[in-house]
Amino acid sequence: MADVVDPAKLLMLSSGKTNYTRLSRLLLCGGTMIMRGVLNYRLPRLLAKPKVKQKLKRMRGEKILHTEWKKLYPARGRYGKSETFDISLMFKLLREFSGLRAPRTGWDNLPDDEDLTSSADLVRIKYYRNKFSHDNGSMEVSDEEFKDIGTRIKDALVRMLLNSNLPKIAEWKNAMDGLLSGSKTEEDEVKLNQRIKDGGTKLKMFLRNYHSSGERRLVLPLPWMEPEGERFHIKNLYTQVKISEKDTDELVEMESLFSPSSGGLAKCTRILIEGEPGIGKSSLCKKIAYDWSMNEASVSHIFQQFELLFVLKCTGKQLHHEDIWSLIEEEILPKELCSQKEEMWMYIKEQQEKLLLIIDGFDEISTAHGSKTRKAVLDIISGKMLSRCHLIVTSRTDKESEIRKHFDKILNIRGFQWNESCNFFRKFFSSSPDKARDIISWIRKNNEVKELVGNPLYAAFTSLIFEEEQQDKLDLFGFFYEIVFCVTKRYCVEKQDQQVNDDTLMNKFHDEHLMLGKLALEMSKGQVDYLEEGVPFSHLSQTLKDLGFLSHRKVINRIRPKSCFCFSHSLIRKYFAAFYERESSRIISNRDLNERPRLGGWMQWVGPVGPVF
Repeated sequence: MADVVDPAKLLMLSSGKTNYTRLSRLLLCGGTMIMRGVLNYRLPRLLAKPKVKQKLKRMRGEKILHTEWKKLYPARGRYGKSETFDISLMFKLLREFSGLRAPRTGWDNLPDDEDLTSSADLVRIKYYRNKFSHDNGSMEVSDEEFKDIGTRIKDALVRMLLNSNLPKIAEWKNAMDGLLSGSKTEEDEVKLNQRIKDGGTKLKMFLRNYHSSGERRLVLPLPWMEPEGERFHIKNLYTQVKISEKDTDELVEMESLFSPSSGGLAKCTRILIEGEPGIGKSSLCKKIAYDWSMNEASVSHIFQQFELLFVLKCTGKQLHHEDIWSLIEEEILPKELCSQKEEMWMYIKEQQEKLLLIIDGFDEISTAHGSKTRKAVLDIISGKMLSRCHLIVTSRTDKESEIRKHFDKILNIRGFQWNESCNFFRKFFSSSPDKARDIISWIRKNNEVKELVGNPLYAAFTSLIFEEEQQDKLDLFGFFYEIVFCVTKRYCVEKQDQQVNDDTLMNKFHDEHLMLGKLALEMSKGQVDYLEEGVPFSHLSQTLKDLGFLSHRKVINRIRPKSCFCFSHSLIRKYFAAFYERESSRIISNRDLNERPRLGGWMQWVGPVGPVF
């Protein structure tokens, strides 16, 4: 008597049935396509070869290809297309004609786990294809077996991809991972989708608050400064810098940031922004994130198209993250959200078109201490990961020229024009307008400084110096002494994460400043603005190059591009040249270097309105 079967139970969806369906899709959809890629790669135009047809005829006579002959040769003078071949036929062709050696266990048995050869992977796919096509009457697979077999099939297919003509290997891997890690039943699917949606909602709410709170809403001129109420709030102090397309004078407004580049037709989604140290790259990133977080009609509408925005700051850290998500998790997410990190990551991948990712200071990821993180970020830049997101990357000028090929548009931050510098001083001294007028008047008397304060960082330093010093007691050399002090301290605090003793800082870096002075004097005598990397730069430490007084340049030469250095500003170079001459001649050998020099002992280097170096 036949077994009594409950039709409802037989046809009901279950975890086991869903497991079976997924493995079948992995094999019959993914496996067929990937094996076809291997066949086309290893054996192009195989059927057109006379010797191959003779061998196939013998196989047909031996009943090996009896039912598949029409697929190979559908009519006289015509050859079959691999798009019509199934796994079984492609396996036979590869076995006979690819030149691959049989696995240790033969062509018909499941290979050992240790055998990772191409032939073994072909056998694995054929074996599991037969298993799920013929052997499983219940059409169910347990969770344990699903995990084990699914991993074996996926790993074999990934290895086969490397020996195929198929593109998008990373996308294939992600798709297979998604198929194997997804929900089990329709109910599970609904629940998972809801968890992903909830995770995305929480992430959006967190990011809106995150970018408009804490130090992220402040523009602190120096990293060790304490916030003073709303004085340094980004909405009160930020002054827009001038931005142009690379190697042109064409200015770019924020509203057209993602518009086609000059002469281009397609919308830009990947932007590289270059600029000198202190020119305003990080402040611009903060401003974009703050404007997005406020979600107001008064701010740039181009950023409101994004549901998610991340700013990954690479400066002043030794990063060690193996992927971009671990970087986001450690640097941005609070612990209470980490319990939903998988759902949030799935939401990010699903909503890539609505994601703006900003990577600030890519050039400062150390190749020695941050190689894993650098590779993870390069995967984003090159489009191997999150290829559909919008991306903004900042870097020092010419420091990372090899990544330019991955961007739709390359922009250059020019800093302030004189009117913007004046506006910055007025904002900085909004409660003391007379002080702002004093600074502007002093700079007009010392006209060379006008160009210097076009760099927002130097404009901020100038404001701080005048806040603490009386104008009538501040000569030009003393002004630059304070500038050098600020730049040196910023390097220690922000780049090296070091505690600083203000009283001994200049003594500590005396030798480095002296070497910069010697270099400045040699450049002045040689009447050159640039020196090629190498001699004398082969003797300069990395500290000297990173301190903040030298800028890196690439001399354009398509065949032999040269790497050069120059001082960040001509007045900085003149200061160091004068400093070196003073030290060399020992005019004031007993003066404490931590006591800022005044006019008295410096008249031979400092004139009434500027240095006479």
